[in-house]
Amino acid sequence: HLALHAVVNEHSPLRSKLVFANDRSSAGADTLELSEIYKLHLPQTRLVVLSACQSGAGRYYDGEGMIGISRPFIAKGVPLVVASLWPVDSGATAQLMIDFHKSRKSGRSTADALALAQQAMLHGSDSRYRHPYFWAPFVTVGGYARF
Repeated sequence: HLALHAVVNEHSPLRSKLVFANDRSSAGADTLELSEIYKLHLPQTRLVVLSACQSGAGRYYDGEGMIGISRPFIAKGVPLVVASLWPVDSGATAQLMIDFHKSRKSGRSTADALALAQQAMLHGSDSRYRHPYFWAPFVTVGGYARF
């Protein structure tokens, strides 16, 4: 689960990056570009959760299809990625992800857990987060998985 910022580069998708928070002792934020993700060794990884703005969005390229931040994880053999299609609200996303992981720990599949967490926000006591803007950007990307 990567809870961070994402920067989409529409002109050069391989330069899109995940931005990690830096500590006070470092000069700048650490980043992981898509081109670097393609070099990672992820043989045991079954799920990646990208809790970041527009991590599932991408631009369509003729002959290549959609290229977004979730794509290199799928290309490296990760069967399932949870990602967002538009900018997200930090508070709403935190609540959604807590509910999502609780459902997963109780044995629900990833897709079911995400749907349950989204439904909880839709019908939740916090009226601010009932609007789809807050819970609907997160989708599963990849093939069917029972985990």
